[in-house]
Amino acid sequence: MFLQLSSLALLLLSSLASAQEVEAWLQRMGCEALLAVYLEDTLEHGDKNEKARAARDLAQVYAVLLARGDEEENKEILLRASSLFSKNPEAGTDELRVQLYRGTYIASEQLLERYRQRISTRSEADAAFGRMVEVAENLTTLRTSLEKKIRSSKTSKDKTRRQFGLATSYLAWATYYIAWHQDDPKQAKVSAQLFAEILLGESPELSSVSIDLKSHEAGARAVLGIALCKSIIEHSEGAEPWLNELEGPETWSSVRAQIPLWRFYLHIDSGSWEEILKLLSESYGVNQSLMCQVAAAHAHENLSHPTAKRVAEKSLSILVESGQLGIIRDLIQKYETVNLPVHGFIYYYIKGDIAYRNSKKEYPSDEPLQNQMAKSDFAKVATLFRNALNAIDSKEYPSLISDCQYMLGLSLFYSSQFEEAAILFQQAAEGDKSEPAVWMAIVNFGYLQSLTAEQKVAKSELIESYISNWPNTDRATELTLYMSSTENVTFQTIEDLLAIPHSDSKYEKAQRLASRSLYALWENASKQQKVSVGNKYISVALPLMYSDLLFENDFNAAEICAVRALRILEIALHPKVKRLVAAQRAIDTIDEIRRRGSFSFDPFQNEIAFRTIALHVLMNESDFAQTALLELILKSPEDVWAIRAAKLVWSFWRDYEIEVDSATRFAVGRQLLSQIEEYEYGTSFFISIAIQTAQSGFDLYSDNGDKSSAAEALRISRILVEQKEEITEVLLLNAELEMELGNRVLARKRWEALSSGSKTGTLIWTRARCNTILLLAEDSPQKALQVLNQYQALYPDYGKEPYGSTLRLLHRKLQGSNDGS
Repeated sequence: MFLQLSSLALLLLSSLASAQEVEAWLQRMGCEALLAVYLEDTLEHGDKNEKARAARDLAQVYAVLLARGDEEENKEILLRASSLFSKNPEAGTDELRVQLYRGTYIASEQLLERYRQRISTRSEADAAFGRMVEVAENLTTLRTSLEKKIRSSKTSKDKTRRQFGLATSYLAWATYYIAWHQDDPKQAKVSAQLFAEILLGESPELSSVSIDLKSHEAGARAVLGIALCKSIIEHSEGAEPWLNELEGPETWSSVRAQIPLWRFYLHIDSGSWEEILKLLSESYGVNQSLMCQVAAAHAHENLSHPTAKRVAEKSLSILVESGQLGIIRDLIQKYETVNLPVHGFIYYYIKGDIAYRNSKKEYPSDEPLQNQMAKSDFAKVATLFRNALNAIDSKEYPSLISDCQYMLGLSLFYSSQFEEAAILFQQAAEGDKSEPAVWMAIVNFGYLQSLTAEQKVAKSELIESYISNWPNTDRATELTLYMSSTENVTFQTIEDLLAIPHSDSKYEKAQRLASRSLYALWENASKQQKVSVGNKYISVALPLMYSDLLFENDFNAAEICAVRALRILEIALHPKVKRLVAAQRAIDTIDEIRRRGSFSFDPFQNEIAFRTIALHVLMNESDFAQTALLELILKSPEDVWAIRAAKLVWSFWRDYEIEVDSATRFAVGRQLLSQIEEYEYGTSFFISIAIQTAQSGFDLYSDNGDKSSAAEALRISRILVEQKEEITEVLLLNAELEMELGNRVLARKRWEALSSGSKTGTLIWTRARCNTILLLAEDSPQKALQVLNQYQALYPDYGKEPYGSTLRLLHRKLQGSNDGS
């Protein structure tokens, strides 16, 4: 069933993202089991590069799963690791084979090392040993093949040499573990020889190998491998000379740091109890608890040896002093010969822990127990934990107090003592078990028939704390939905909803509630918040829109889908968000719903038209935007969406300096001006629109003789000149229009104003002088001639073109008329 669900999940994920994105997502989410299935599927169906990467990554994933799994799970992983080739025999490239063998090797090594520490069982170790033998045989065959290729190849051998080196290293270590598990000197010699080859030596002797290679990781590990093999080989100098070589500062640091622990392991293998006892008295920091655990386990298997008994007592004493109660409990459960210190905190705690576990085996329910005998059993367990907390030496174990409080709380919960349990769990929340403690405090408050005002406040604070600190847990789901549906929308409540994992049964409900809440936030968001809220809404709403679209004959789902599509369209096209692909998908969804006829968009037609125009604008599709806008203006000129669309398109033209034909610019400009009062024409936002609209109307008249556009242009220019006479562009526009279409007296007045307000000799000054004189010549040719005579005296070339030539011709004409010619 798990594999079926895994396949379905992987199919959905693969349709949404690339292989590497899926793998990265699974890693982030901590879904190692699902990641293993995904990588195995990639090995079966991926291309050459994907298979090589999947094989490499599988090795690490298997190692993680083995560290977490029980005996049966580990057996399954080993079987999967060793059967990878049978699943896809055609994937037998050298690179892939090396990585697949590496995966099996790491999986087997992990279990054998766990057995060395007596975490895994002998049967698990035997199964791992069988896989290790198999991988060693495969690596031997592959190594021989690679060696032949290196010798026969006439081209570059770097890749093959690298594969040969990896195969040699894994084979050397696999052979060591075979030798170690069976205490086989013959296999140890084979392994040592392979390690010597890695160190460029003919034999595993210090005088033969390049010991300076220990400055590299592979070299240091090879030296360590020879040391371990020497401890197994009979009549050898042993491991010490090689380990001594690794203690220098030039050794690869991570390998050098492991030397004390490996020395300890070698003493364990050889049963050197005096040496082990001496090492236990020294401080090894993080390794000390591990050494004590391993020493205690091996010593209890050899209690007939008097020094081994002392090792067992010493290691147990250190574990007690350091508060490693979990290790102590596991030792007690594995070895009946373990003796606890009499009474005191540790005594009662361990006794209570074991009693609790036994009671849970008999009464496995997660609910408070109704059986009176069961309640009595857990009440007795509670007494043991209470005795631990009240023990005279309890203050010597401050790091364990909260754990003991938590276990006491559980015992009280199962014996239906909810009020006291809630108090204990709140106290335990200060320690390492804060998440389950907070949760259980909330649960116990829930079982109380009525809460005091103080308890209500405490419960509310606990819920908020849980959602804030552990939003990704399954337990947070119900709390999050409850808080989100009963409180005002905040960023935190939305984050809590979105943190509910996909695997949770209420995931979709949480997503829908988050979608509604995000839109509510969007409507009131500040400019700074728009981007983050908008993007988050789209990421949540898009999958929901597609989900609702699947229900073709469900009118309620169609309505919800339509509303969500409109909201996505609104947010995606906001200039601060600009999610154009999302906007197009929303439009496609609207078109599909419209095609089905399952929802009427009639009330939203103009809004959709505006959104479509906005999309064209953001995609720099000027022609499409203009066509759609003109259609909207023609259909609904007074509608607010038509006005918004006109403003949007006009701003687009302005910002990107888009060239637009006069008819389109005139139509859009007139649409904008028709929605405002005349006194607003001269405002900072509309003055440019008004000027360009009038100019476009004048251009239409000049090009096509369109008198209606000319009349509108003249009207606009007169309004502008009344409000902004000091602006040259306004004066110039009105002067042209009055001169061509309106009052020529006014036109002359405007040109005179332009002439007096412009710098002498400039083009605009020349133009203004030219038109002033032309208009003067119409009313008084004699005065115009006098002016031109003075003008020529000052400007013999008549000024800048094309106005200089016009004035020259006018001057000659007027001079001729004056001479009677």
